Amino acid sequence: MNYKNAREKYKKIVQENLLSGLYELDPDQSFIDIIQINGNLEKIKMASDGVCGYKQIKRIYNNIEKQKEVYLIIREDMFDFLIWPSQKVSINQQRYGYFRDRLDETLIDIQKFYEIIEENNIKEINLKNIEQIKKYFILKNCKMYNAYLQENTFKWLNSFKNFNDFIIKRNLEVFVKKENNNYKAELWTSKKEVSKEYFEVLLEKIKKYKNILSSGV
Repeated sequence: MNYKNAREKYKKIVQENLLSGLYELDPDQSFIDIIQINGNLEKIKMASDGVCGYKQIKRIYNNIEKQKEVYLIIREDMFDFLIWPSQKVSINQQRYGYFRDRLDETLIDIQKFYEIIEENNIKEINLKNIEQIKKYFILKNCKMYNAYLQENTFKWLNSFKNFNDFIIKRNLEVFVKKENNNYKAELWTSKKEVSKEYFEVLLEKIKKYKNILSSGV
C-alpha cells in the first residue's frame, strides 16, 4: 500500500469508530516509504502507530463522552504523528512492552539511541559489531535496543543526523524541552505508570501539536 492510500484508510477507520462509538478497530496502516541513506534511495516498509490503544483511554476515563473526546484528540488527523519501520521487532511493539506506550519515555529511549551511536561513532550494524553495539545499549539502559538493531529501523533512524534532526523533521518539538537550541526528552510526570496525570499532559501537548501544524508555523 502506498502512503496516500494508507492515510485515507486510517482516516476512514477513525471516522467509523467515532460514528459507532466502539473505537476497537485499529486504524494503523502499513505503507512503503522511500528514504535517503548515505546518498542512496531505499524502500522501507513503514507503519503508523497510535499514541496509545483505546483500552488505555477506557482505563483512565469512565465517562463515555470523555472517552470519545480523548479518542478524537489522539486519533483524528494523527496518521503522520508516529511512524516507524514495520519489522518483526519494532519500536511500535517495544514501546508498549517497556513503557505501555508512554511517549515521554519512548522519546527518552530514542534520545539514548542517538547518544550511543554518536559517542561510539557507529555508522552501520553488521555481524561483526552487533554484539558490541548491544553492550553499549545495555550499559546505557536503552530499553528498545532490540528494535534499533533491526536493519531497516537502524537505517531509518540514521537517516536523521541526530536527535535534534529527528525531532524537527518528525514535528515533535512540542513534546520535548528546548535547551540552548538543543531538544531534550524528559519525563512528564513522576509516576511511572500511564496515569490520568500523564494523559492530561499528553492531551495538552497533542492539542498544541495540531494547532502548530494547522497554522503552518
